[in-house]
Amino acid sequence: MHKMDPGRSLKLEEFMDGIGYHFKRVELLDEALTHCSIKGEIPDARDYERLEFLGDTVLGYIVTKRLVERDREASESDLSDKRIDLVKNEFLNETGDRLGILDYVIIGNSVKTNAQEPKKMAADAVEAVIGAIFVDRGERYAQAFIERFIIEKEDLRRTFPRSSSRTSRYRAWIPFLRRH
Repeated sequence: MHKMDPGRSLKLEEFMDGIGYHFKRVELLDEALTHCSIKGEIPDARDYERLEFLGDTVLGYIVTKRLVERDREASESDLSDKRIDLVKNEFLNETGDRLGILDYVIIGNSVKTNAQEPKKMAADAVEAVIGAIFVDRGERYAQAFIERFIIEKEDLRRTFPRSSSRTSRYRAWIPFLRRH
């Protein structure tokens, strides 16, 4: 693992302050916020791909668990549609934008010139941070992050489900309205 410079440590502290979670093992956050393109410049750097893989799985599991708990009357189809909306790259990119995550990701020079890469990179980094939190402190902390930055944000911008039935659309809002 590469040695972390003091400037990087300060950036990571700033990110942790922003998300309200402080890592026991800051090197996990450093890895979660390191794009694979940096390996050409820092050969011993660890990138976020493995944590992204784990975070994707943790995200899917926790979102599914919360939807089943929260929407007891929803059909499997409605739950599946909602899960897809919460874990898709487009929504995770929005989450990454809200967190300003790309300001903290170390990116190699080869990618800095590619305008397409950052569009997916924000989503990948969000999943990697989820994976890093899971490794650092477990499911409970990963769930808290997901609820705060993904599930609650979706509730605030919630749209009606794909069903055209007026009753189905109304029923979808009931759990949300009861909580607020």
